[in-house]
Amino acid sequence: MVRKLGLAAVAAVLVLVAAPAASAKGPLEVCGASGCAGLAGDAGYWPVRIIGVDPATPTIAAPVLAPYFVIRFGDGSGSPRGHPLAYWIPSASVLRLPGRPGLWIATLPSEEALLDEVTAGLRPYAAPARVSVYVEYEAVPRPSGYLRLFTIGTPVAGSPSAGGWLEIWIMGHRSSPWTDGSTTLWISRRGSLLKRDGQVFRIPLSLAKRIRGRLPLTP
Repeated sequence: MVRKLGLAAVAAVLVLVAAPAASAKGPLEVCGASGCAGLAGDAGYWPVRIIGVDPATPTIAAPVLAPYFVIRFGDGSGSPRGHPLAYWIPSASVLRLPGRPGLWIATLPSEEALLDEVTAGLRPYAAPARVSVYVEYEAVPRPSGYLRLFTIGTPVAGSPSAGGWLEIWIMGHRSSPWTDGSTTLWISRRGSLLKRDGQVFRIPLSLAKRIRGRLPLTP
């Protein structure tokens, strides 16, 4: 039963991630916990990079968890509709573009100025605090501390000692830059390696063992 529930949750996330490209209609809005504001651009021009980003655009590491805004299509009434097209983390000047895997990119000065202007007076969504976690499709009963996996680790060149990988899914009750299913996370079957969006990191062995054992990462 646990495995079936895990697979269902994963399938739901994949639908969520894929949906924006299929529903790309209507005006853009940037939304937070207290409401939405229009994000207007010239005809045929996106005011913020959300679709068709140049493949040469440099990507950056995931920022620490912080309040964020959601960019999506709206109906002009202040009520958001559709799935997130991008996320903006003001404290880090970062855009999160969903995908498989998703992309973290630094905002351009023009994007930052526009987003600052249109969100004046809006309260952002709070950073996620409680999540559901699956390791190789089986639920972690008490998943405290797993949000650390987005930012911890020392980069390493390769993973010859990994012995294979176990996939980790981290999902929240609300889609956020960190819990929308876009980040690919894997723990090595042996040793202490974490793979995040294709890059390999070394983490403490004690932490790796707890992940493989589906145990909480904090007391």
